Amino acid sequence: PGRLHSLRTNSEDPMEFYGIHISLPEGMDALDLPEFSHRAFSEELPYLRETVRLWRRKDYLDDWEADLAFSRLLLHLSRRMEIAGSPCQRKVAAAIAFIHANTGRALAMEEICAVSGMKKSCLTRSFQRAVGIPPVAYSIRTRLERAKVLLANEGRSVRETAQMCGFLDEFYFSRMFRKQFGCSPTEFRETV
Repeated sequence: PGRLHSLRTNSEDPMEFYGIHISLPEGMDALDLPEFSHRAFSEELPYLRETVRLWRRKDYLDDWEADLAFSRLLLHLSRRMEIAGSPCQRKVAAAIAFIHANTGRALAMEEICAVSGMKKSCLTRSFQRAVGIPPVAYSIRTRLERAKVLLANEGRSVRETAQMCGFLDEFYFSRMFRKQFGCSPTEFRETV
């Protein structure tokens, strides 16, 4: 971030480039990322945590080790892309990215289908196979994870937090939060 990257290449020898942008909800630290109970990101989390932990140290040897850890993350992701390179899986990845980009509102299944370019039944089946839960449930879980971070770090009311995470009904938000985390939003905030 903040750096311009350029590369000159021979047009006869085309290359593909992929970028990684890691962004976390406001107030969330990569070392504090929750363990995901679904398969989509659980394999990358240890690599990401190790990279961030090492980058935070201010020793040149740690910088070198952090670069190696980041290289391991890139290698893991590139291997995963080779495996998950089918058009169907790329469409599921587009749906996941869309959900993560819209944690401030409730998403209709039709919106997620439009972004992925898949029919509802096909997306639901493919998404469930890749992530372990249907798209709308994943969207709710992602919004609740964001709410958890906001409650822990922001000092906002439960109502404000619910609205920021796309829950128009504070009581529905509280029920879903309790179902997901085993306590009410207020109880959670008191424990952190």
